[in-house]
Amino acid sequence: MAEFGWAFVGGGAVTEVDGPTGSVLLKKGDKQVSGSSNLVFNTSTNTLELTGGISASVNISASAFYGDGSNLSGITSVSIANDGNNRLLTADGDGTMSAESNLTFDGSKLVLSGNLEVSGSLYANEFVTNVTSKNVTNISATGSTTFGDSADDKHIFTGQMGIGTANPSHTLQIDSNSGVEGLQVNGAQNQYVASFRAHTSTGKSYGPYIRGGTNSTDSAIVVDNASGGSTYFKIRGDGNIGIGTASPTKKLDVAGDIKSTGAITGSKMNLTGLAAGTATTASFLAIDSSNNVVLTSSGGGSGGTLGAAEDGDYTDGLYTDFTTNTTVGTAIDRFNEVLKILAPSPAPNVKSIKYDQSNGQSAKLSFDGSNAITGYTASSTNAGFSAVNRNGTYGAATSGANFKLGIYNAQELTGFVNYDVAPSVTNGQVAYASGAFGNANEGTLKLELNGTVIHSVALSGLAGAGNPATGSATSLTNGSGFTNVSITASSFDGNAAEWHIFKHRTAKYKIEADDQKKGWNYLRVVHTVGGADRNSNYIEWINDPDGAAQALSISNARIDNISTGGSVYVSGVQYNTSITANYKADINNIYRNVFPTGTPISFSPTKSSTPSAQAVPDLSGGDDETKVLGVTASLSLNTSINPSQTIGTSMSITHPMKSNITNGGNATATQFLIYDNTPPTSNNLTETFINETLRVVSASYDTQNSLSGATWDSEVHLTSSGTSGYNDGLIQLATAEYNGRLYSPIASALPNNGNFSTLTNGPAGNPNYSGQSGTRTYYRKIQNTSGGTKYNMKITSTKGSTTYNNSSLSTGNAHFFAKIPGATGWMDISQNFAYGSVADGNGALISTATNDVDNGNNVHHITFGTASIAANEYMAIKVLADESWTGYLSQLEFVFGASSETAATPQVLSDIDANDTGTGAKLSFGSSNAVAGYSNVQGGGVGSMSTINSNGDYTVSGNRRGVFSSAPTIDGEINDAIGADGGSDYPAKAFYNAYSGSLILEVNGSEVHTINLASTLSAINTTNSPQNSRLNVSAVSFAETSDGIPDYLKPYRTGTFEVGSANQRTGWNYARLIHRTNSDATTNYVEWVVDPSGAVDNTAVTSPTLANFSHGDIYYQSGVRYFASRPSASFTYAASNFYSNVYSNAADAVSFPTTTNCSINNIRMIGDGITTFDSGVSQAGMAALDNGADCEATSFEVTGNVLFDSLTSISGGLSLYTKYDVSVNSTVKHPFKTNKTTSTASKTAFMVYSGSIGSTTLGNNEYFGLETYRVVSGNYANQAAVTDAGNVWNSQTALNGGNNHDDGMVTANGYAISPFQIGNAGDTRNSADGGSLQAPAGSPNYSTLTNNTRTYYRYFRYTSASTVASFTLTLYGDATLVGKTGTYAAALGGNKNVFVELKVPYDPNFAGADDQSTGWADCAKIFDASNQPNNDGAGIRSGETSGEDQSIDSNGLALSLTLGTRRIKQNQYIVVKVSAHKDWTGYLSRIQVAY
Repeated sequence: MAEFGWAFVGGGAVTEVDGPTGSVLLKKGDKQVSGSSNLVFNTSTNTLELTGGISASVNISASAFYGDGSNLSGITSVSIANDGNNRLLTADGDGTMSAESNLTFDGSKLVLSGNLEVSGSLYANEFVTNVTSKNVTNISATGSTTFGDSADDKHIFTGQMGIGTANPSHTLQIDSNSGVEGLQVNGAQNQYVASFRAHTSTGKSYGPYIRGGTNSTDSAIVVDNASGGSTYFKIRGDGNIGIGTASPTKKLDVAGDIKSTGAITGSKMNLTGLAAGTATTASFLAIDSSNNVVLTSSGGGSGGTLGAAEDGDYTDGLYTDFTTNTTVGTAIDRFNEVLKILAPSPAPNVKSIKYDQSNGQSAKLSFDGSNAITGYTASSTNAGFSAVNRNGTYGAATSGANFKLGIYNAQELTGFVNYDVAPSVTNGQVAYASGAFGNANEGTLKLELNGTVIHSVALSGLAGAGNPATGSATSLTNGSGFTNVSITASSFDGNAAEWHIFKHRTAKYKIEADDQKKGWNYLRVVHTVGGADRNSNYIEWINDPDGAAQALSISNARIDNISTGGSVYVSGVQYNTSITANYKADINNIYRNVFPTGTPISFSPTKSSTPSAQAVPDLSGGDDETKVLGVTASLSLNTSINPSQTIGTSMSITHPMKSNITNGGNATATQFLIYDNTPPTSNNLTETFINETLRVVSASYDTQNSLSGATWDSEVHLTSSGTSGYNDGLIQLATAEYNGRLYSPIASALPNNGNFSTLTNGPAGNPNYSGQSGTRTYYRKIQNTSGGTKYNMKITSTKGSTTYNNSSLSTGNAHFFAKIPGATGWMDISQNFAYGSVADGNGALISTATNDVDNGNNVHHITFGTASIAANEYMAIKVLADESWTGYLSQLEFVFGASSETAATPQVLSDIDANDTGTGAKLSFGSSNAVAGYSNVQGGGVGSMSTINSNGDYTVSGNRRGVFSSAPTIDGEINDAIGADGGSDYPAKAFYNAYSGSLILEVNGSEVHTINLASTLSAINTTNSPQNSRLNVSAVSFAETSDGIPDYLKPYRTGTFEVGSANQRTGWNYARLIHRTNSDATTNYVEWVVDPSGAVDNTAVTSPTLANFSHGDIYYQSGVRYFASRPSASFTYAASNFYSNVYSNAADAVSFPTTTNCSINNIRMIGDGITTFDSGVSQAGMAALDNGADCEATSFEVTGNVLFDSLTSISGGLSLYTKYDVSVNSTVKHPFKTNKTTSTASKTAFMVYSGSIGSTTLGNNEYFGLETYRVVSGNYANQAAVTDAGNVWNSQTALNGGNNHDDGMVTANGYAISPFQIGNAGDTRNSADGGSLQAPAGSPNYSTLTNNTRTYYRYFRYTSASTVASFTLTLYGDATLVGKTGTYAAALGGNKNVFVELKVPYDPNFAGADDQSTGWADCAKIFDASNQPNNDGAGIRSGETSGEDQSIDSNGLALSLTLGTRRIKQNQYIVVKVSAHKDWTGYLSRIQVAY
């Protein structure tokens, strides 16, 4: 660009630039430009900012000017009159303007106050007139009005619109002017002139409402033609309707024909103007004299009726209503309906065929009518389908009822005639079978192929075989025709009647392959009957036998256009990175004579991306079916490949009519040298031998700097005569054959044994390593990027046929070394590490780890001991192998830190335990009670121990090991409370830093034994003879992760200690361990007490005293006294020597181990030297010493309160009751001395009982739980006596006290027995009263009785309304019911006999003749009507005089009792009296009355 103006700055010409940022630069001199702050372009606002004036000799234009305009010149001012907001300006004509107050604009709305006159057009999107309660006249001027300018405009009027009227009363009202039509609508083509639609959604719906005139000259609706010359439809004012006439004379007047699809109904039909003529068949319609249409049987006369019956009577037939006047039509119609019901349906005509074979193939055709193949017929339209041309697809299809089957190779076709006909069966009778066709005994059945009948058969002469649907006969010409032809069969109706007029049969067609044309074919079946053809549908197909015989083949398959690309160097060898090529081949016979659709050509490549499947191109131009198809497919290497492998593909072809080719036409190319970038390339911690980014030249690497800067040049050849540091190198092979490996340069696995210069498709100029010799090396550096200092690592080798060892190098081994420059030598990873040895050749292998060191893949966990590699420092590895080495390395993985875990640091010495366990006890000595020779327990302020005074509980807890009766050897484990970390980092009970300092045993504040931990790595086990205290520690070990990786910075030991008896004292002892290094680490204390007095077994207890039992709560029944609540008694004895010089701390130091049928509810201990103990407990600890002089030697007394168990205990009673005894003893414990137990004291035969009413009721049941309804013995002459106070039974009254209770039986706890049976043969006194029982004082002695007969009186009350003459009395227990007299009479005595009597006492409410009372009736005696129960001794038992059951048992003896003429009335009492001898051995358990 040439220089021009100020805006150009010549490149290289400017030597100085001044001015602030953004200033516009102006030329200042020849080579200077400068800017000013007065002219700046602000890029953030895109404005030019000018300070000062601006002048121009021409115009200045802008989209806007800002400011007040005071400095603009040449502008004329105009004055404005009547100024105001939003007013529009109008010119005054004198150079001034006025602001119009009636014309304003606020920016969105123009407001005019006044009239608006428009001489032209007024345009607006919307006019809105809003005037309330006023007439609005929009248009009043003369002229025309136009609404809208487009067919889709809409004009909306709300309210009523009038045209020709000023007062419309309808939505739209048109009042036409004289001589003008009210409304004319001219419709558009193909549209309705007008549409009237009524609402139908809700309510009623009304159509158009038209109100016309009232006479024949008025018109309501007129429909004319376009010119008005012809009337189509007219409704006149008089209601006549004309169709085709303008002058209808009837209600409906039609000029022309009438057609009705429904009925025309009316009371009559009047036809006039009919044309005259003669009927050719019998007529049924006739015209009577009034021109009405009537139904007749003929043209007229009597022939229209049935006439007389043949036998003179119609009533003997089906229709009994027939008469001589019944019309013929009626009769025939009825007969026809009956025949339809009776007759079976005839089989359908021949109408359909189908096919048995599967559809043929779908393919494109290589021929048509214009592109013929010799001998092949082209597809056409004869069978109902469109013709398929060349390159068109021919496949299975349907068209209506016709079938297109597809393409076959000489396929015979068969199928059923009338395949879609279902059987007709009624009541099991077959009208016709499935697939049947009718008229099967007549006409000709024809098989038509390609328009020509190739086989026909006259059905009348074809017998057939087998029933329809199972036919087996044939009718063939040259193999084509009909098969499975059945016999003809008649139809049967539902009543099994045979209808011979209906004949049917079934058949199949068959087309032999030889009868078919090559190419297109079609067929159908024709049944000709009476000259009429009954045709089936068509079936068509393509027959291609020639094409199917000509097989597919592939020729001339090859790989062309090979191209390699890319360049990578590894170990001095150049590699390519990509391959592309073309596969080419020819396909023969693919177009003969049809060819496949879709993409039938596919490829199965090797080492290449898969080419897309290909379609077969359509034939074009001069192509025909002989065309050979050439195929080209692109190959591109898509995976790794090695020199011995190939890239190529095979091809597969599918064809619908030929045998497919699978993986044919294979072609390949080989001898490539392609760099393998499939596996991950090497990185700092992974070596895949693909690249050499971290490989370094061979050197000693004694410093970090020498290693960190070391490199490797992959383009340098590794020949022995080459560059130093490279000339002894092992070679990395980076092909896909092995995904990267390290080899000897002459290994047989290398291409051409290391000669890379002769590969067919490899890069030129590559070296020949096949002659190299000597020891070869591989050096690599690894940086510690873990972020921390590391002392060990894991190396994982993937390799083959190679063992790492330190043997002489040969074909199957290598040497592998690791080094931290400046910290270690070259350490051998195959040899075990020895602590402290890190020089050249020393082992680095961690023997405790899980290493895999065979000749396969390996894992080596190595350590540098206490040497380390700091974060970001480097280490080196070195691999040495002989040139004869036949193995390889394929991958190395490096992990800093041989384990993913960090070995936990063992715990410092902090804990010991003592394995010996003494006895917990309370102390009898302490600061409050000094015992000579005993050291008090003064642990307060010493570690975590406590001071324990006399009476204090010296329990076995944690490190307090209790009291021993002689000095034991206290042994324990160091760091006993320290668990293993994860179970493997270090063991339980290890202590840290165990290779430093001293371990000290301290006993009772004195250091009694010491060992030097730093003296040896081995175990230490010594004593302080003669005291025999011992320290025993294991050999030094190191913390180790769960996978066996040791941390040599974390040494530990385990150990035990012993405190010999000679280092102990009587009383309190304590011990701990100290680990002394730069400071002391101390353990907890263990403590114990030695009490030699415990070895003297001198405790003793006295014989106890058990008092009689008593309680103030007494229960009475039958005069016998029972403890109603649990009675108690005291148990007392003395004990000695249980406090020297410790005593039991057990909560049951004083207990009562034997408490038979009783319990202890209070214990009291008293004595000199102890504090009195008195508490409601069943067992107790020892009472506390009072710390008086020699209190530890005291004896004391124990009293236990014995409480009888919550039991019912009754002595005696025929074994009906349970009698309980009490036995008690007591034990006092001592921690060391023998526990002492007293002898056992007992009390027997307790009377403890409190009755309850249970299920006993007034009206029905007595269970002997209480004596509520019992009364004393008496006559009970009237009802009042029953409840008289003088007869009430008193349960506290003795039964031998000389009163009205003296003859009573005893009841208790559910039984009634003789008094002799309670207690001790009737004696219920306690031992204090002269008896032998544990019972309340004052209980009676029934062992002697005055009255021999013992009674039990009990009343029942009947409360129901009806009177009772018969009822049931049921007795339960163990007794024999006997009578006083009669056949069942027997004597009472020392047996189980019992009398039962019953009485209904006199009721004064029923006196005289109403008296229904009885005497004492005998319940065992049989009722005798002559001796009514109003007499004493009368029998009331219903039954026989002999053989009745008399046994009272647990199931009950039910006595059916009758009172004869006597009755029990409502609310009356009855009294039951039971009598037995005092020696009675029976009992009752229940009395039940059922009315």
